[in-house]
Amino acid sequence: MSETSAIPRVHHPSPAVFRREFVAPRRPSVITGVADDWPAVSLWDIEYFRRTLPDIEVKVEIWEREDARNDPADYLKSVRRAPMPLGAFLDRLQTAGRESRSHYLAQYPLLKTAPRLMEDIRPPAEYMETPGYVPRALARRMRLEPALWIGPAGAVTTLH
Repeated sequence: MSETSAIPRVHHPSPAVFRREFVAPRRPSVITGVADDWPAVSLWDIEYFRRTLPDIEVKVEIWEREDARNDPADYLKSVRRAPMPLGAFLDRLQTAGRESRSHYLAQYPLLKTAPRLMEDIRPPAEYMETPGYVPRALARRMRLEPALWIGPAGAVTTLH
């Protein structure tokens, strides 16, 4: 049986330290402090999104089973996506109680839909650069768009 250990918390590591200590040896970590000064940290909550973006249409994942598990095959068989206004989704989360566990917003491209929210985040440039040793074609594919995930307490999602 393999030995387990705690995942280290690292406060605002430099890209070089992060690459050397975690990326190269493939060690997991929890990074803290990078977004502390972002307005989004204090602004973005359920009420903020309900007030500012109630009518944007999102595709909500709806689990067809009550006993959803963290199993990719089960997920593919049991989930469907349905369009819904963000405000209606948020209302459902707050009023449906345990029933709302079946609804989950995943990978929503929030900044494409509401680009004004870019003012609330400050992606640290030093972390956004792809190292020179990464081929250009691969670097383009590695660039992920920011996405919003919102789910209720007790939600289950596949490992990602």
